[in-house]
Amino acid sequence: MGLEILAGLAILLGIAGTVVPLLPGVALVGAVVGVWAYGNGAWWLLVLAVLLTVAALVAKYALPAQAVRDEASTVALAVGAVLAIVGFFVIPVVGFVVGFVGGVFLTEVVRLRDLPTAWSATWTTLKSVGLAMLIEFGAAALMAVAWFGAVLLA
Repeated sequence: MGLEILAGLAILLGIAGTVVPLLPGVALVGAVVGVWAYGNGAWWLLVLAVLLTVAALVAKYALPAQAVRDEASTVALAVGAVLAIVGFFVIPVVGFVVGFVGGVFLTEVVRLRDLPTAWSATWTTLKSVGLAMLIEFGAAALMAVAWFGAVLLA
């Protein structure tokens, strides 16, 4: 029973990591559920964990990338990522988001020289990041529910 509590805590950390930057996300949940399933002979859960983890990691990058590719530049995303990391250390808690949004917006303003168009590109980027987080959260939550059900049935 102690192992299940430890696994549950790791799964909760992974679920939090789908929303909180710099914490492990769906990969941690998939690994914990997969290792637990392997150790307990729950092969259906192991297969489910692997499939959901791979699908989430692929979809997390493929689906939002298509939307961003049409409106925002790759340079804006790179600058946004760098400023997000800087913001994380400069402004605790919200600096990651402020840095990312600010970096993308400023880069797009310089590139497009038009505030409304730059904000539109920034908004599209934010929606794409939100979609990626939602995909990762959904997969992690499905694995957590399946794992919890397997623990109850075991």
